Amino acid sequence: MRDRAADLAQTEERLHDAIPRALSRDREGVERSGRRLVEVSARLTRPAEATLARLAASLDALSPLSVLSRGYAIARDARGHVVKDAAELSAGDEVTVLLGSGSFGASVTSVNV
Repeated sequence: MRDRAADLAQTEERLHDAIPRALSRDREGVERSGRRLVEVSARLTRPAEATLARLAASLDALSPLSVLSRGYAIARDARGHVVKDAAELSAGDEVTVLLGSGSFGASVTSVNV
C-alpha cells in the first residue's frame, strides 16, 4: 500500500512539474503561430492592396469631378438632365453649368448644330 501511495505522490509531483512546462511550451507555440499569421496575412493581402490602389487611381482618373478639374464642364437642362448634344437646346433655354469648382446658370443665346 505504501508503494502505491508513494507512486501516486510521485506521479502527482511529476504532473505539477510538467503542467507549467507544457503551458509555457504551448504559449510559445501560440505566440509563434500568431507572428506567422500576421506575416502570412500581410503577404497575402499585399497584392490585393496594390490592385486596389491601381483601380482607385483608374477610377479617380475617370471620375467626372476629375475631368471637370481639367477644365471641362457639364451642362444640365432645366430638368437637371445632362445636355449631350447641342440639338437638345433652343435659344432661350436655361442651363446650369457645373465646373471643377462651382457652377453657374446660363441662358442659351444660340445653338449651332
